[in-house]
Amino acid sequence: MPSDHDVVIPISTGSVIGSDPLQTVHGGGTRMVPMVPVGEGRLLPCIWRSHSVKEGVDNTGRPIRVHECLLLVGRDPLLTLRAEVDVDAWKQFGSGPVEW
Repeated sequence: MPSDHDVVIPISTGSVIGSDPLQTVHGGGTRMVPMVPVGEGRLLPCIWRSHSVKEGVDNTGRPIRVHECLLLVGRDPLLTLRAEVDVDAWKQFGSGPVEW
């Protein structure tokens, strides 16, 4: 319940809420997500990545640290692929738009 001692701080949403033709910032139909390479010239958008780091192995069998993630393969029907990606590899991936 508000009281006489409540402090109200006005906030400006600035450009977060407003016109955005790509709708990449606020609840729109398109989001920018990391694009993960999965083969020769093929990239899949990462629609979820875990915050936790776990142990995995690379393609030579050496231990590495990985994030679990879901890659979007198709939308109709919805099809995802579970993947483990090296923690250090994320900074090398570009971003791309995905329709939600």
